[in-house]
Order: sequence, then structure tokens, then C-alpha cells
Amino acid sequence: MMNLVRLSVCVVATATAVGIGVAAIPPEDETPASSGAPASMEMSVALRDKAARDFKAIANAYRDAQSLSIESEHRVFAEYSARVAIETERSVLHRRGERLYNDALGSVTVITDSLIIQVNADEQRMIVSRVGDMAPDAVLPGDIQIEESLDLCDSIAYADLGSGRARYRLWYGGEMEVRSMDIEFVRATRFIQRTVLYMSATTASEGGPPHAPRVEVTYRQLVDSPETAHLLDEQRYLARASAAVLACSDRYSGFELIDLRVGGGK
Repeated sequence: MMNLVRLSVCVVATATAVGIGVAAIPPEDETPASSGAPASMEMSVALRDKAARDFKAIANAYRDAQSLSIESEHRVFAEYSARVAIETERSVLHRRGERLYNDALGSVTVITDSLIIQVNADEQRMIVSRVGDMAPDAVLPGDIQIEESLDLCDSIAYADLGSGRARYRLWYGGEMEVRSMDIEFVRATRFIQRTVLYMSATTASEGGPPHAPRVEVTYRQLVDSPETAHLLDEQRYLARASAAVLACSDRYSGFELIDLRVGGGK
């Protein structure tokens, strides 16, 4: 399931840009996300600029936050209108300054002041690299490159959802894997509450008829707890014989340690 989510994000971020149309839509008279972009949309420079400002503010809200604790629920539905998810996964993310902890799909990524630690419990493997030597997978809601997504869509619509919430809906054309995407956020904080990806028709892996999945990701802010600091602590995962020599901590004894630090050291 997570591969489907990451694939759709990658497609949105790397597609060839096309012309943009922008329109506002009230909640009670929406164009279904499963349909194509409205043919009658007129270019609105003012609304297009507003969307650009909002998307930039959303990305900055996550980048600038010094403390974040977020639980995400990823759900895949076989069809656009399906009510029961066929796959569900949850992930938890904590960030304190530049330090980050992300637990998703049985794999934990921890970024300390100097190290990136990746722990795979299923494979009993730990991979260590220096911060800057490799880029971890995007994990923050703002990392879905929504600023670029605005420039890469065919058209976009805006809706005020009430209760301080708003939504942008983006349509994509051509050979895009994503047909349309919803981004719902809180206007005051700029934090995303929900994203929905309406995928183009795909063929089932079992060789069945084509179907068009819907992928929903919801985000919930968590209350901070003392355990958070422990999750971000390098010593929870690693023991240092010296600056150049690392070993798995007692908690992860028996795990294979792969040290990718170039030249060793801190």
C-alpha cells in the first residue's frame, strides 16, 4: 500500500507541467473528484496566487515547526466510491528541532544531530549513515511537494469547508498515475488534516479487471509525552565503542548493523 502512496506522490512531483485553470467551488455544488477537470474553468490570477501562497504557507508550517507529533492513517480503497478500505496502515512521527522519529510499515527512521538510523524489525537490520550523506524518505505531510503540484496540474478548485478548514482539489491529465488530489487543511495553522489521491485506472495484480483506487491519508496531532525524548535518543539504538566504531544497543542485540558512514567517525 505504501508503495502506491509514494508512487502517486512521485508522479505528481515529476510530471510535465501543463496549463492551469483555477476556479472556486462551494461545498454544496462540487465537481466530483472522480470526474475530469471542469471544461468551463476560467483562469483566475487572484485565486491562482492565493493557492500558491497557501501551499507555500503549508510547506513552511511544517518546516518551521520546532515540535511535531503526528499520527497518520493510510487507507486504500479499491474504487473511488468504496466505503470499506482494503488496506490500512498507521504511522507515527515525532520531530524536535532537526531530530526526527518516524515509525511506518515496521520500519523506524531516526534522524539525530549527526546520524540517520534506519531500523527494520522484520529483517532485523539497522542501517546507519551520516546526515547529509543520504536523503531519508519524505515523511512530513508538507513533504508531498504541494508547491510543485500546483504548477503541474491541469486545473484547481477551492472550497471553504467551514469550521476553519479549506480544501484544494487538483486535477491531472495525460498519462498521470494520479487523476486528481484533494488537500484539506486548517486555515489558522496551515497543517494538513487529510489528503485524498484518486488514481487512474490500473489492472489488479491478480490479472482481474482494471480498477481505479482511492488513497486517503489522515493526520492527527498527538499529545507530547516523556517517551518521545527516548525515541529520539541515539543511545536507544546504538552503542559507541569509539567515535568510529558503532554497535547495536542491547535493545537491538542480534540485529545486523550496516554502517554507511563514509570514512567512519561521528
